[in-house]
Amino acid sequence: NLREIVDIYLHHNKLEGTLPDALPKLPALKNLRLNDNNLSGTIPAEYGLLTQLEYLYLHNNLLEGTIPDELGTLTELFRFRLYGNSLRGTMPRGICHLRDLYLEDLKADCDGTRPGIECTCCTTCFR
Repeated sequence: NLREIVDIYLHHNKLEGTLPDALPKLPALKNLRLNDNNLSGTIPAEYGLLTQLEYLYLHNNLLEGTIPDELGTLTELFRFRLYGNSLRGTMPRGICHLRDLYLEDLKADCDGTRPGIECTCCTTCFR
């Protein structure tokens, strides 16, 4: 049963295209590692429905746009890595509040000249 998938490890696979919008249909998903590919487009707001998610690795892709506010509902999130993309705007307040709960590792492009993220709660800022 696909609804019981817990881990998706597809990092370093030269994947292209946009982030899959069917992932929120996997309610047990805890690990989503799509980093170090060539994924483009925006982060779907529907990823906020992945309430069991603990690891969300989207770093080193071609993502753009802003970080959806809906991701601030991921109260089980422990590690969230976004750096190495062309994201811009401000880290949503809800995600910063997760730092008071369980979120230990929050990394983004918040130090430099890229389009960049304004982030006062990131654990590590990249250029």
